[in-house]
Amino acid sequence: MTQQPSSPLCRLHWLSILFVGLIVAFAILAWNARDRILQGNSDFISYYTAARIVQSGQSGSLYNLELQKENQEAVLDSIGSQFRFLDGLLAYNHPPFEVLFFVPLAWLRYLNAFFVWGVISVICVGLSVGVLCRADSQRPANADVPCYVLGAFAFLPVWVTLVQGQDSATTLLFLTLAFHSFKRSSDVRAGLWLSLILQRFQFLPLILAVLLFKKRWRALAGFAVGAVLILLASLYVTGISGLKEYGHLLVEMTNWINRKGIYPSQMHCLRGQAYALWYPAHPLLANVATAVATLVLIGVLLVGWLGPWQPGRTRFDLQFALLVVVSLVASPHLNFHDLSLLLLPSILIVRNSMRENLSVPFKRLKVGALVLCYPVTLAALIVSGWGPIRLSVWGMLSTIALLLSALQQSEDLI
Repeated sequence: MTQQPSSPLCRLHWLSILFVGLIVAFAILAWNARDRILQGNSDFISYYTAARIVQSGQSGSLYNLELQKENQEAVLDSIGSQFRFLDGLLAYNHPPFEVLFFVPLAWLRYLNAFFVWGVISVICVGLSVGVLCRADSQRPANADVPCYVLGAFAFLPVWVTLVQGQDSATTLLFLTLAFHSFKRSSDVRAGLWLSLILQRFQFLPLILAVLLFKKRWRALAGFAVGAVLILLASLYVTGISGLKEYGHLLVEMTNWINRKGIYPSQMHCLRGQAYALWYPAHPLLANVATAVATLVLIGVLLVGWLGPWQPGRTRFDLQFALLVVVSLVASPHLNFHDLSLLLLPSILIVRNSMRENLSVPFKRLKVGALVLCYPVTLAALIVSGWGPIRLSVWGMLSTIALLLSALQQSEDLI
């Protein structure tokens, strides 16, 4: 009798075929969006504009929006584009240190710089997948890596990141390296990697809160050292006056509702769902609902992190997955490309689900993670233009519930 292939490998085979189909479909969509890229209609232009300002020796005025507008229009003119953003500017509103990643690209022409950044983003995603697979010491990962890589590049938010020229891929890599360091019991190094996520500081509060809750002082010390170095780098870029101007910009941005690239009702987080339902007719209700739901999720997160800190156990992987998902859905600012970070918890869930003799809640969690990353996320982008329901938000909330159920059954898993 012919020996049948093992069920997990068979499933990986069929998943790989599905992922290849999705990659081809998304590649076609990206190719159809090439005119937007050629016209400078992408988020990358804000980073490139900031890098050009620093390169020209005007870094002390980096957050002068009029100067940004002047330079951005010059970039658009250089590629022969007649396109202009709503309000005349797609502002660079990230911390000063992040512009250092883009300054070398400012020496290139805009489209060449866009291509190079896309290659860097692809490498970051690939490295993230590789690091996550290597983090599993319980089973060899080499046979699974191709499927995980295909799955990562079959994830629509990754393609949106590439088309927009966003920084989500680097954020994913920094978060993945922090997780890997925790798994290796190198808390200081993990804290240093987490400090680089200050480029997207809205994702950090709950991560730091859990570290405080678990009394991971070495990780917090590593983060503090990294934050000080980043502050010094920011001072190097803009000086004290530039940092003050950035602080003023952050305060001003709280009033940017449906202006200058800030559209809360289109975001894929609790705030986005509340704003889509009730803002602007009932702005107070939208804000209160967001605050209450966020507090509930914080309580859920802390419950999930009860018990000892044991990075070598499967339970830790589930807890970290829970931390990432809650941090994303509770973030006040989460665009579609930011959902690329869901790759981390999803790979952790699916990778651990390859073990034998798993409980029913764990199997449901695996299915839920795959459903969230593919049909739900794809549908979320479509449905968001039809009505006030953010499917991605409800998908993440469902995953949180499944994670809590699996955590209750994971005490004896190694």
